[in-house]
Amino acid sequence: MTLVTTFDLKQAAFIKQEGTGEIKGEAFLRQNGGGVVTCAGREVTLVPSTAYSDERFLFLFKNNEKGYSPVYRRVISVPNPEYASFTRKTRCDSQGKFKFTGLQSGNYYVAGDVIWVIGGLSQGGSLMQKVNVNFGQASEALLTQ
Repeated sequence: MTLVTTFDLKQAAFIKQEGTGEIKGEAFLRQNGGGVVTCAGREVTLVPSTAYSDERFLFLFKNNEKGYSPVYRRVISVPNPEYASFTRKTRCDSQGKFKFTGLQSGNYYVAGDVIWVIGGLSQGGSLMQKVNVNFGQASEALLTQ
């Protein structure tokens, strides 16, 4: 699928501005047997909510607020080349927790993977949540299914 909306640098520019907001969160999935797998050591991406990213996340997760895409169903559309330069990245710690600081007020998508291998097959998938950040406040993101 090709996205209809074009990427607009002006809509995404707020992610490059220093602010006082932050997002604290964690990402995990529960296995069928009851075990919990976190995003430990994996990258988490912060994306500003724009018309382009709204359409992209709707395509990838069939939702714009919170979503899960299983590893076997992952279909990634190639983003606009400038899109990646208007994101931030961090890594989950050993407990599956992450944090973004110095954020400008606005709406963001937080996305990351929780993937493990059993019997040579990958399981888990990608998780996403839309988060609103306000001046001087800490917002929370709980990436799970």
